[in-house]
Amino acid sequence: LVLELDGILRSFEELAGSVNGTAFLFAVEDFGTPVLSAMHRANARNIYLDVGAALDLAISGERSQDFHPTPSDPNHFVRAGGALQREQACTETRWTVADTGFVPALEH
Repeated sequence: LVLELDGILRSFEELAGSVNGTAFLFAVEDFGTPVLSAMHRANARNIYLDVGAALDLAISGERSQDFHPTPSDPNHFVRAGGALQREQACTETRWTVADTGFVPALEH
């Protein structure tokens, strides 16, 4: 199994090395961390995003996350830790919400 995993990761590394300036979106459960890490090590000039279960509702029609709208309330959403409040910085993406909109946190 380890040899198969090494081969799979090498395939992803080759894919990452074959292009520059490309955004890759993943929703591969627990396999996302090793895949994205291997790809980033192979080529840091691309963007690698693990969208997790954010697309479940659109892809399968399954509401798997609290932030997915409910059938009785299509405007339903859950704010994670007060997300999108003014002057709040997201350290994962390095962006903040300011009066002018989204700006890089380091420039604010």
